[in-house]
Amino acid sequence: MSTIQEQPSRRKDAKTRSRASKACARCRIKKAKCTGGSPCSNCQASDAICHFREIKWSRGKMFPAHHVHELEVQQHKLEAAIRIMYFRLLAASSWPAPRLMEHDNKPLIHDVLRALGLLETSD
Repeated sequence: MSTIQEQPSRRKDAKTRSRASKACARCRIKKAKCTGGSPCSNCQASDAICHFREIKWSRGKMFPAHHVHELEVQQHKLEAAIRIMYFRLLAASSWPAPRLMEHDNKPLIHDVLRALGLLETSD
């Protein structure tokens, strides 16, 4: 007769992962691990706007690839415009806040919007 051997529980052996209590909208969509900061590390690395709002999911809604591409191109142009305006305001000494920390010689869009009071903070 064979005996059934009990295997140790995987939960006991697994390392505990630290999780953010709530993932930002971008990490939820990308199904990426969110650090929960404002901005989170994923959004900061890709210079994306990081916000923690509820997302209403609609099932079965698909958008044509060309429409998605057009929206992405428009977003990149708007981000470039924000950076240009930021540098012009700095040059004219009209920027209302201290100079922002720059990554690759450009400020994070998230930081510009926060400095202007246009981004809700999760604090």
